Amino acid sequence: MPKLPQWIRTQTLQRPLDGRVAHAALDAGETEAISLALETKAQWVILDNLQARRLAGDVDLAVVGTAGVLFAAKQRGFIGAVRPPLDALRAAGFRLRKDVYEEILKAAGEIEPEA
Repeated sequence: MPKLPQWIRTQTLQRPLDGRVAHAALDAGETEAISLALETKAQWVILDNLQARRLAGDVDLAVVGTAGVLFAAKQRGFIGAVRPPLDALRAAGFRLRKDVYEEILKAAGEIEPEA
């Protein structure tokens, strides 16, 4: 695993997987992310997989996706534009529906809304 920046804090579950998600057909990372969000009473959980997002919503977690995090980073001045990191993610194999991609760019003011 590459060395993480100092501002990233890792945390492991202190209890077994939450029973509401333990047997879900998700990968281990998504299952643990949802369980950790429940355990820590997190304000948000970052998930992109649709099935994981639905399950998180079913257990009353607020969900944001990677594109939403980038949008918030632009709004707060941490990045100048959403398009370059989104394009880099997509080039690396990150799947993002075209309509979601365009909607984020419109909301970020990086493409003109259709008339």
